[in-house]
Amino acid sequence: ARKNLELKQALSDQFQTIYELCNFICKAHSANPGSVKDSLLNTTLNTLSTFMKWIPLGFIFQTDLIQILMEYFWDPPMFR
Repeated sequence: ARKNLELKQALSDQFQTIYELCNFICKAHSANPGSVKDSLLNTTLNTLSTFMKWIPLGFIFQTDLIQILMEYFWDPPMFR
């Protein structure tokens, strides 16, 4: 149990880097649709989905992550 908590804390501490990369890719797509390959966008969205339960709440509610996901990735069927 202690090792599990340590691993969760380490991932939480290191999530900033993962978030910055995913955020960069999503913002690049939103600024210029078509500039990022669909496969990279799908991988980015899958990564966010996989890490969603690990993402510190600050990254969800204190950043524009939800806004970007809702505005650019909610409707297109290719991103569902």
